[in-house]
Amino acid sequence: QDTERTVERFHGLIAKGHRDPRQIMRQLRHHPHVKDTDRWLPWLDALATDSLHGLSLPGDTRITLLQGGRDAIVPPAQAHFIRGLCPTMRYELMESAGHAPHLEDPAHFASLLAA
Repeated sequence: QDTERTVERFHGLIAKGHRDPRQIMRQLRHHPHVKDTDRWLPWLDALATDSLHGLSLPGDTRITLLQGGRDAIVPPAQAHFIRGLCPTMRYELMESAGHAPHLEDPAHFASLLAA
């Protein structure tokens, strides 16, 4: 009901574990959809019930998982579970990044994704 407070808490959670959380908070506050709560609040609600348990992927599914080693929201150990769902998954760990490695080191993230 208090979208400003929700935005602050959500941004704080994403920035947790980053080398420079203030930088991430600044970038997130200026994201084009931050004020468009009709767009992201339903997604946030859906996260509460979302699960990969029971997911079945075809054998030719191609997944690249890029993750921050300091992610305080989704621990890197979660990748082992996902790899069980998709054994051919390519996994890249950005050791010094948190939950939003694409914001913390966009050039490195882009190079890993392009590879």
